[in-house]
Amino acid sequence: SNISVSTTLSPTTSHQSAVASNNQQSLSKFLYKVKTAPSPKGLMFTPNGQEIWVTSLLNTKRGIAVHSGKSYDVITNIALNNYGGVEVVINKEGSKAYVSQMETGSVFEIDTKTKSILRVFKTNSSWTKVIVLSYDERKLYASNWSGDNVSEFDLITGKLIRNIKTVKTPRGIYPTKDNKYLYVAGYDKGELK
Repeated sequence: SNISVSTTLSPTTSHQSAVASNNQQSLSKFLYKVKTAPSPKGLMFTPNGQEIWVTSLLNTKRGIAVHSGKSYDVITNIALNNYGGVEVVINKEGSKAYVSQMETGSVFEIDTKTKSILRVFKTNSSWTKVIVLSYDERKLYASNWSGDNVSEFDLITGKLIRNIKTVKTPRGIYPTKDNKYLYVAGYDKGELK
C-alpha cells in the first residue's frame, strides 16, 4: 500500500495535517507516493519532524510502519501482538507514541526511541478507535466504537480509571484544556455530547 504526499512535509506540521491555502482557497499538489505497510489508516509526525508513524489496519505482521521524515524510507515496522493499529498519537515531548487496536480493545504505549512496547492498556470494551491525550498528558482517552463508551486511563499509574458511557458509536473525542469536559462525537446519529 502507499500513502500519498500532497504537501511539503516539515517539522512545523507536527501534530496537525499540512494544509496550504492561498486567497482562502485550499491548494493541494500531489508530490509522490511513499511505500508503506498494507492498509494504512492513520499517521502522525514526531514533534521534531524526524519520523512519520503510520498505522496499518487489520495487519497481523505489523501494526506500525515508522518512516524517516526526510527520505520517507521505512526505518522499522512494529508488531502489535498479531493485530494492526488504528490511530496513533505522540506526546508533545516526542518520547512516547500511543496506538489503538480495534480487535483487542487495547492501546499500546511505545517508546519512540527504542520502538519497543512499554505497556498495553486494556479498555475492557470493544472496537477501540480514536485516542487522544489530555492537555497535561496525564490521561489518555480512547473511544470504543462498539462499546458505546470512552475509556479514561491514568498514564502515571497505567490504570483504567473508568469507561464513560457516551453516545452510540463514539468516534471523535476532545478534552478541554482544563480537563473539566470531554466532547464526544457520535457516528451513529451525528450527535455531539
